[in-house]
Amino acid sequence: LGEEPEDESSFDIDMGRDSMLTTEAAFGDRFDDQTDGEVWLHLYHTDAATAWLNWALLKYAEVPIYHAGVEVYGYEWSFQYFDDTWDDDTVSGVLCCQPKQMRGFDYQHSVCLGRTSLAESEVNVTIEALRAEWPACSYHITRHNCLSFAKQLVERLQVPEAFPAMLLGFSDAPSYMPKTDALVDFGWSWHKWAMQEEARKAALEEEDEDDSSAVLGQGLTGFPRGCLC
Repeated sequence: LGEEPEDESSFDIDMGRDSMLTTEAAFGDRFDDQTDGEVWLHLYHTDAATAWLNWALLKYAEVPIYHAGVEVYGYEWSFQYFDDTWDDDTVSGVLCCQPKQMRGFDYQHSVCLGRTSLAESEVNVTIEALRAEWPACSYHITRHNCLSFAKQLVERLQVPEAFPAMLLGFSDAPSYMPKTDALVDFGWSWHKWAMQEEARKAALEEEDEDDSSAVLGQGLTGFPRGCLC
């Protein structure tokens, strides 16, 4: 359906709390030679089902479902959630990737929004502020998502072109599609609860394994095995 990454091994993001590319790490090496402040909105299909819905129906109703990332000064920024961070508001949902190469999504096309009026150093400050304002646990599938984030970032970058109107529906569903939002919110609440329960079970299992390892590591005298005391 879209362009495949040329080499997935060249840039890889594991979608977990301990493997997020931080702003400081991202600023170490620029992904391309774009230095003129041109801002691009990159759109992706999220999965095969939404790709078909976009093709068959949603794009004609002007409410397509896309994942979006914003590229500026050679980096692409987006907002996502993590299955195991719903109870941790210290983990930011703002991620960086190589432009058009967001792992787990199928790149489709890009929209140029013109040049930002901000210097690169000012953009860095803006990104840092957004990282604090957008924790991963605040994600909501129709109210506070990657499109909501992209729209806010684009506004702060002060570009000449407006955020695409066709993407406004799922960036703020309560305002644009209240009936659809109410239905989706119910399903999302259950899905989020299931993820939280799964994370809690995984944490308990990990604690049990650690406890078992500690017990097995003890000798008859109570000292760790291998201790020469």
